[in-house]
Amino acid sequence: MKRITLVCLALIGVALLGGCASTKNENLKTFDTNLANKYPPLAVFWGRPSASLQQECQAFAASSVMKMCNENLVDVNLFYRSFMASQVFEKVTLGDETSDYNLAISTVHFSDEDAGDIAKGALAGATLLLVPVDMKQHTKAEVTVYWRDWPLKVYHYELPFVHTMQLFTDPMQGQKDYAEALVSHVIADMQQDDIFSHRFMVDNFHTSDYEKELVYPEQLAGFEYAEHMIYNDPFLGAAVRYVEPELRNEVLDVFVYPARFVDLVDVPEVLAKEARNVQREIEYVAKQNKWQALELEEIVPINAGGLAGVYFDGSYTVDLDLPEYTSTFLFLKEDKFIKIRANFPGKHVKEQVLASLAQFTAPKESDFMKEVRLKSSQRGMQE
Repeated sequence: MKRITLVCLALIGVALLGGCASTKNENLKTFDTNLANKYPPLAVFWGRPSASLQQECQAFAASSVMKMCNENLVDVNLFYRSFMASQVFEKVTLGDETSDYNLAISTVHFSDEDAGDIAKGALAGATLLLVPVDMKQHTKAEVTVYWRDWPLKVYHYELPFVHTMQLFTDPMQGQKDYAEALVSHVIADMQQDDIFSHRFMVDNFHTSDYEKELVYPEQLAGFEYAEHMIYNDPFLGAAVRYVEPELRNEVLDVFVYPARFVDLVDVPEVLAKEARNVQREIEYVAKQNKWQALELEEIVPINAGGLAGVYFDGSYTVDLDLPEYTSTFLFLKEDKFIKIRANFPGKHVKEQVLASLAQFTAPKESDFMKEVRLKSSQRGMQE
């Protein structure tokens, strides 16, 4: 009897010594944290399980009095914190509906209490929770990634949920470990799919393929090509920068993006509306950057080899210093706007810009934009 008592005390002693030691989360999945650019801001939400998963949960619980099934037992704040801790996103928010990228997480927990679980509970009670006892549950998770209410992809996971009963263990540790593990799987899979890329949108939503279809010259009005960018947002399209070869501080930025209008037949009206949108953007930037004495001149029509366009100049000051300039050329080619912006008086390159415009080829109207325009037309709305 003494021997048994000594063995039990020894076990308890080991448990006490190891009680404060952290256990390794064995369900983590490795993902790349060494990114050239962080991923766009992400908003995290709780979601409802799909109808099929809800039915599976209900059927499981109804099959035996020893079985239970619960939805969304893990605090959504823990998922949010795990995404933040990953440090691969520009920003992570909780429930921010203004974010372009949203992620909804739903989980169900299947609890099947058998003789082994009952014995574990008895052991935990008998040792006053000094000996760690792991209780495992099977879970299923559905993670849906959205871009502006468009569902990009639904990921499905089956991971164990482990709750350790021990005196010195954080009662929330099981939820924290589960959240960290699930988030690691989600990020790894999103990286595998390259879900935040232009290519993902082209391949899965048939947006315009700027990588293959956008054609632009190496020089524009004597300015040399410097760099280009293709946005993952199909509404933003692509941008190409040209710089003055000697001064380098004078630039021409070319933006090619789809017209967000349903009816493109009345080209002058479409151009006038978009030019006013551009002016509002400049006014917003001026306010944010505290520009002073902003003046935007009248929007005037122009023509580039039969292609209709509009043009306007602008000027402003920064800290009451010398005047700065902004000039905008805007054209509509098929369903794409070609916007050329100069940070100097555009009149100096106006004729050269008009002569060079034929060297730009914009992607054709995408299936994605056709669908957007069709739905907007059916709703009787025009952006």
